[in-house]
Amino acid sequence: MDTAGINHNLVAHCTSVMRASIPPGERLPWVARPQVAFVLTRRGKAETEFGAESRRPRLVRGAGRVVCFPAHLRRRSAALPPEGMDYTAALVAFDVFPGVDLLGFLELPLLLPVAEGQRVGEILELLVETDQETSVPFLRTARRQELCYRLLGEVLALAPLRPEVVHRLAGLPRFRPVLEHLDRHFAEPLRIEALATLAGLSPGQFHRCFKTLTGTSPFEYAKRLRLQLAARLLRESELTVAEIGEQVGWPDPFHFSKMFKSAYAQSPTSYRQHRHILA
Repeated sequence: MDTAGINHNLVAHCTSVMRASIPPGERLPWVARPQVAFVLTRRGKAETEFGAESRRPRLVRGAGRVVCFPAHLRRRSAALPPEGMDYTAALVAFDVFPGVDLLGFLELPLLLPVAEGQRVGEILELLVETDQETSVPFLRTARRQELCYRLLGEVLALAPLRPEVVHRLAGLPRFRPVLEHLDRHFAEPLRIEALATLAGLSPGQFHRCFKTLTGTSPFEYAKRLRLQLAARLLRESELTVAEIGEQVGWPDPFHFSKMFKSAYAQSPTSYRQHRHILA
């Protein structure tokens, strides 16, 4: 099946890169993030527990190991005595279309194998060094993009695209007008009939095909875009929580906070205060 359209629309995003430490015995708050988080433990050891809905057992990892936390996975980490934990991390996405992350189609192990984890860890360290050493904005962006695609190469070698995934991705270009419309108008009320017309399908066919290809309903897809923008504005802007809620289509601050916390395990205010926690 032809995947040329997929390759031409693959865009790398690295929204956060950092080195951080957790003192021994400290337990971080519950978090979930809009993108996949790759986390290298440089020193010490940490234990992570996950939300009951994921049915994942607790994970303990030591120095030199890399974990891959899926987007939206609710988790809470603690640094184990006596050393605590030093880590390097990055939030990464590879959009086929806005809101459609290629990494979401892959079955990556939570704890990467040692050899692959070592190579991914080296890329994470280079991402941090690039941010710290390169002061020219476009040069920094170019180097970050280069390293992100190297990271994707490691990921795809570890978790190759399955035939059914290729089939789903290859079907997405037909929905380009719909996805572009949603990207521009996600904060507005959705009209399934109008979206179905853009795709050349009946409303029933459209809903089924959209969910099959993207993994979610049109309404959930639009909500995801709204929440991703809200998270970015909380990270990068000085807008108030109420102003951000208004901008993404939830003018009621209580409702906005409820929607945000259901997705990212924190209120908007807490997310802004703890936006640098990726472990």
